[in-house]
Amino acid sequence: MSTLYISDLDGTLLQPDEKLSAQTESDLRGLIAGGCNFTVATARTISTVAPILASVPLSLPFVLLNGALIYDPVNRVYVRKAVIDGDTVAAVSDIMHSHGITGFCYTVENDIMLIYYENLDSPHHRAFHDRRVRDYGKKYIKISSFSLLSNSSVVHFMMYDSHKKLFGVYNELRKLSGLHFEYYRDIYGSGLFFLEVCSDGAGKKNALLFLLSYLGCDRAVSFGDNMNDIGMFSVSAESYAVANAAAKIKAAASGVIGANTENGVTAFLKERFG
Repeated sequence: MSTLYISDLDGTLLQPDEKLSAQTESDLRGLIAGGCNFTVATARTISTVAPILASVPLSLPFVLLNGALIYDPVNRVYVRKAVIDGDTVAAVSDIMHSHGITGFCYTVENDIMLIYYENLDSPHHRAFHDRRVRDYGKKYIKISSFSLLSNSSVVHFMMYDSHKKLFGVYNELRKLSGLHFEYYRDIYGSGLFFLEVCSDGAGKKNALLFLLSYLGCDRAVSFGDNMNDIGMFSVSAESYAVANAAAKIKAAASGVIGANTENGVTAFLKERFG
């Protein structure tokens, strides 16, 4: 039986500094050399995933933007993208504006990701933007309104703010059809939340189902720590929450393993493959 092992990054495989520990890096190299079919599923884009995982010879596709995209790191192409309908893009933009919320909008054209923003008046969006420009060299494009992207291949909207600020827009956006949402707390202690909007063909659940078929694997074993991992858990033969995971994630998992700070994922895999 062919098994795919798939792990979330932040809070699961990565340390609190958002990097792989030397131990996890070494373990992954050994596991992959030994035949472990391993990949990752993350809310990140390839521009931040690639440098984080550069030292590990991963060849299987990555799940990115919580399943809105699947990326082949060998051929450097997106093998799947879940595009939001143009009319829905305009509707999302209108609802965001009605609540005084902006954020970031992600498109993919000819295997090139473009990230747009309307303004950086929010200190939270400014900090999010500036850190990724500084640490990863990400490029962002200013646009007067996201509604102008209705004819583009929009795959993802992201808002980052307090629960109080986001909850109203979340409730209204949920009335639109054809969308999938992820609404979860930032694990890095900011007290803020991410609200992510993508096509209903996205989500880690749908992305994992695609990967299993695409790779010809019979089953999946998944690892995670946050609410956006529950869908992936639901279609895995086995699912494991790291010890630092939210209580709801532990309740949804097959079992609990060591914390991310204890290299819990690779410690489990070494025991499984030992």
